[in-house]
Amino acid sequence: MFASLNALGDIYTFLGRIIIGGTTGLCGYLIMIGGTYDCKNEYMGIMMFTFIGFLIGAGFLSLFGHVSGAIVVVYIMDSEIQKNHEGRNVSPNTPPDLAKILSGI
Repeated sequence: MFASLNALGDIYTFLGRIIIGGTTGLCGYLIMIGGTYDCKNEYMGIMMFTFIGFLIGAGFLSLFGHVSGAIVVVYIMDSEIQKNHEGRNVSPNTPPDLAKILSGI
């Protein structure tokens, strides 16, 4: 189950990189056709925009993946510690709206 969730997360991360790179490439295309640039091959500039956007998107999404994974691990650890001490399913550090949802599970 965890492997399938990990694969699904990898697919979404890759799609996010593609979307960020494609959007950056589109913005680069609009910049290149809107300006008066003396370029012999404007598509090389557009490919560079796309590649740099893909790299920046990869960095941001990698950071997001690490941070969200750390938050989940810390939350699960806190829930397990509180369950062992008080026999509750929800940690006292949980926000009230989230506690209502989790207590119903």
